[in-house]
Amino acid sequence: EHLRYRKPEAIAAYTRCLTRAPHATDCLAGRLRLYGLQGDCASMERDAREWTVADPDEAAAFGALAVALHARERPWPAVMSALEAKWARTPDAKDRWFDEFAVASARGDFATAQQIARAELARVPPDARMYDQFFPAFELVLAASEAGDRQTVAEVSRSFLDKAAAWSPETVHEAAMPLVMVSAARSLGVLDREAGRVERQRWLAPVVEAQERAGGTDPYSKSVAWVVGYAINATDEESAREALDAMPRYAPIPPPGLRGTDVDLVISSIYLLLGRPEDARPYSETVARSCLRLENPYAWVFGQQQHGKVLAALGEEEAARALYQRVIDAWQGAKPASHRVDAVRAALEALR
Repeated sequence: EHLRYRKPEAIAAYTRCLTRAPHATDCLAGRLRLYGLQGDCASMERDAREWTVADPDEAAAFGALAVALHARERPWPAVMSALEAKWARTPDAKDRWFDEFAVASARGDFATAQQIARAELARVPPDARMYDQFFPAFELVLAASEAGDRQTVAEVSRSFLDKAAAWSPETVHEAAMPLVMVSAARSLGVLDREAGRVERQRWLAPVVEAQERAGGTDPYSKSVAWVVGYAINATDEESAREALDAMPRYAPIPPPGLRGTDVDLVISSIYLLLGRPEDARPYSETVARSCLRLENPYAWVFGQQQHGKVLAALGEEEAARALYQRVIDAWQGAKPASHRVDAVRAALEALR
C-alpha cells in the first residue's frame, strides 16, 4: 500500500525492474499508474505506448493509453481509437459501457451518460451481487446530480437502498455501497440532514461488521466506516465538525493519495469546511493534478473546483482562477447544463 503515496520511491523501484527486464509489463503498468497519480501525464503516455508495443494483445495497455491521451488533451478521435483497440481485445466488452459513460461525462453530455448508465442498470440481472447493481446505479445518480435532476436521483437511490436490505455484502467495499448512495442523495437535497442520519445508523453497522470479518493488517481499514458514514455526508460546518469529532474512533485516517480520488476529495472537504485549508491542500492537490481524469471524470472536475476553493482560501488567487477555469472549460457546454459551472463562474467572478 505504501506505493500509493510514496510515489518517487516506488517509481524508482519499477524503473530498476525495467532496467533488468525491459519487457516486464507488470512493472511498466505499475510505473505508468504512479506517473498518472502524481500528475506526470507525459511519462504516463510514454509508458502506455511502450506497453502497447511490448504486449499488443493486452486490452489494459490500450485503456491506459486512452486515459493518458485524454489527460494530455489529445484530440477525441485519438482517445476513441485507443478505446476501440481496448474493446477489440476484450472478448465480452464487459466494461465498454463504463468507458462510453466516462467519455460522455468528460464531454459534458450528461443526457447520453444517463442513457448509458440506465441501459446498463436494466441489463443487470435482478439476482446479481451488490457490486454489479451498485455501479450503474451510482453512475446514473452522478450524471443526474450534475444536471440537477432530483427526481432521477431520488428514484434510483431509493430503489437501490430498498433492494440493498436483502443483500449480504461479501466485502467491506460492498457493505459501504449503501452509504455512498445515501451521500449522493444528501448532496442534492433528496435526503435532509435528519433522514441522512437515520440512514447512516441503518447502514454503518454492516460496514463495521464486514471489517471485523475481513481482519487483516491494514492500519487504515477502520477509516472506511468513517469516510462513508460521516465524512462523505458533510455539507456544512456543523456536519464537518460531527465528522471530525467521530474521526478518533476510526483512526488512523489515510494519507493523501492512498485510497483514491474520491476519498481524498471527501477528506479535503472536511478540512475546508472547518476553515483549515492548509490541512485540506494535500488531499485536494492529489485529485487536481491526477492524470486519471477519464477513469473518473466527475472526481477530476470536482477536484479542480475543490482545489480552487482551497487555494483561494490560502490567498493564492491566480492559481485558484486557473483551476476554476478548467471546470468551465470542461463543462461549459454541458447538456443539460451543469449547476457546478454556474457556481464556479460566481467564484471566479468573486476573485476578480
